[in-house]
Amino acid sequence: MNKWLSLTVIGADMVEVDVHAATCLAMGELALPCIESVPGLEAYAIDRALNGHGTAGFDALCEAGAVGGDHDAAV
Repeated sequence: MNKWLSLTVIGADMVEVDVHAATCLAMGELALPCIESVPGLEAYAIDRALNGHGTAGFDALCEAGAVGGDHDAAV
């Protein structure tokens, strides 16, 4: 069973974001470390207990107002 109920990946290139979101969702525990290894991508995941987990730079994007618009893809 997958750890994540939802995984949102944010980045400048929609195709890259979509590919990483789909691939990393299937990776379970390794999803967030995988996203963190790709420059320019951040992610936020929700686990089965409904707890949120973000990559190191995700909160900074939220505070800067960079989350939203045409740069998000959720799987």
